[in-house]
Amino acid sequence: MPNGDLAHVLLFGPFAAISLLGMRALDARRRAAWGAARWEALQPRARFQPGAARLLVGALTWTVLIGSHTTVIGMPPWPS
Repeated sequence: MPNGDLAHVLLFGPFAAISLLGMRALDARRRAAWGAARWEALQPRARFQPGAARLLVGALTWTVLIGSHTTVIGMPPWPS
């Protein structure tokens, strides 16, 4: 999207959608496979602030990628 190119939106848009909807789909699949009662019994032990952990990992990954972009790719990530 920063480049204004439809090809980039079509390439990276599904990645964003999968990352946002993938965990929900996995949870639904496990609930169907294990049954609602077993799934609900496992939920309190399995959850530990997944949203905060994902945000932290995402922020760290973004920082590393932006910081190394010029060195690895050879072009700055921001237009000059």
